[in-house]
Amino acid sequence: MHPCVLKKRLCFERIQYTPTIMFKKIVFLGDSITEGFGDEACIGWPGRIAQKLHQTSANDDIWTIANLGVGGDTVLDCKHRLASGILTRDVTHITLSFGTNDGAIAL
Repeated sequence: MHPCVLKKRLCFERIQYTPTIMFKKIVFLGDSITEGFGDEACIGWPGRIAQKLHQTSANDDIWTIANLGVGGDTVLDCKHRLASGILTRDVTHITLSFGTNDGAIAL
């Protein structure tokens, strides 16, 4: 009889749990607003999200933040940057924030 089964009662053995480290990379593509233009802290909204992620993420999550905002960029500029291979395989999240400069071109 198995040592954990005695008189139809079950006992449980302890097992060691080792959390898996999750490497996550978020890329922010956008214009000057993404870049952080006019931000007193000089971190923009991607920097604020990074701070929040580091405060609230589980201990086994490791976040890398890449702020690729470029002042003056339009949707077409972003398309060309993406075609140049700016993103790598290790990117797990992408945000796109464009439109301000596209609207100015239309005027």
